[in-house]
Amino acid sequence: MSVVKKIFVLNLMILFCLFPAICFSEDFNIDIKTNQYSIYPGDILSFNSEIKNNVNTTQEFEISITNTNYPNWVTIKEYHFIAQPYETKKIVFYISPDIDAQKGTYTFDFDLSYNQNGTERNINRKVNFFVMQEGLVGLKLDLKKTQLVQGEDASIRATVINDGIFDFKNVLLIIKFKEKNIVIEEKIPLLNKGEEKIFEKIFEFDEIEKIDKFTITAELYKTYLSGAKNNILDAKQVEGSILKKSKISTLYHENDENYIVSGEFTAQNKGNKAGESSFSLDILYPLSFYKFSRVPDEIITDKEHDKKIAIWNCNNIEPNQSCNISYSIDLKSFFYIKVFAVFFFFIYIFYIFSHQLYVNKKILKVSKTKTTISIEVKNNSGKILDKCEIIEFVPASLKIDSKFDAVPPDEIKRTKKGIQLKWIFKPLLRGEGRVMVYSVTPLLQTFDGITVAPTKITGCVKRKRYFKKSKSLNVR
Repeated sequence: MSVVKKIFVLNLMILFCLFPAICFSEDFNIDIKTNQYSIYPGDILSFNSEIKNNVNTTQEFEISITNTNYPNWVTIKEYHFIAQPYETKKIVFYISPDIDAQKGTYTFDFDLSYNQNGTERNINRKVNFFVMQEGLVGLKLDLKKTQLVQGEDASIRATVINDGIFDFKNVLLIIKFKEKNIVIEEKIPLLNKGEEKIFEKIFEFDEIEKIDKFTITAELYKTYLSGAKNNILDAKQVEGSILKKSKISTLYHENDENYIVSGEFTAQNKGNKAGESSFSLDILYPLSFYKFSRVPDEIITDKEHDKKIAIWNCNNIEPNQSCNISYSIDLKSFFYIKVFAVFFFFIYIFYIFSHQLYVNKKILKVSKTKTTISIEVKNNSGKILDKCEIIEFVPASLKIDSKFDAVPPDEIKRTKKGIQLKWIFKPLLRGEGRVMVYSVTPLLQTFDGITVAPTKITGCVKRKRYFKKSKSLNVR
């Protein structure tokens, strides 16, 4: 047999063997398509199957997956369905290799079974897909400072590293700040072999932070564009603490308007721990003029500066809380008191000057050889004086005439410096007056004359004394 005849016979045999399948394929069309045939471990690959009934009869079908060592990788929603005459049914099934699936090509059989004229028939399709290998991704999380002081921020560094021998696609980094409910997401579309990406974040703490400790976590996920469930690759956690400290700021101001002085003191704690403060105020007016929002904790006397000091203590000022003390001074009453005081002072001065001893000393007659001096005294104290003494001192440069023109002195006392004359009246009635007159002759003639000292008068009534002096006189 020639070669041509052999080829012809072989083709006829192949055609004869394939005839039943061709007939079946004419009755039912099976078309299995997918967008791609490569997949990463843990991802999901979908296959869209169209099964068309080409005959004018209703047909029941069963779908099964056979010839596979990983049946749990395949998911089919409909294993049994019915196709009406000339109807096309769409069946979707999914392939999802395990996370630890090895790189390689995998094959399984898609079998479509049905019953035709009492005979079980089967249509088979081979489905291939390729599992790709990815890199080995790890995570590092560092907190630059684990113990913070108030108001200091927390700085962290998250490092994603590909230590594998392949590139890694679609990585999701999630950083969580537990105490503040902060979640930060960073997407990494591609991490090349040996590459690392660093993410630095700063979490702010205010000056009145209430928490003592904080926790920051980082989680690394493999994500899938197909919508497969994310798989966690690695997770890290760091903890830190915040040092508690009070921070007291004070503010004080005072103003004066319409004779009303008002002031306010405020101590505010801007830290994160309870603190304390104090306020002192100099009491410059009578205490009755002050109105305080809170009674002073203590009032002390400063004898050196002749004043009082009011002190308030603000204890246990909580974070973000304040202690307030205010006061007001009504100086209107103080002004009126001063006005009345001045008024009564003038009245008192008038009273004093009008109710005291009166004295008038003068020269009555001047000649070349003799000078006459008159002393007039009157009781204006408003009281009867038990005793009134008038003391006159005549210097030694003057000679006193032994004859007195009026009341003679009760005592005459001679000294080296001169002569002291004393008159004593017991009693001296209210409004009663006395006049003493004496004459002197200068022993020496001087250009400026001779000065006679002021006359001293002392009035006594019980234990009270009145004093008065006259003016001095010049005798020439």
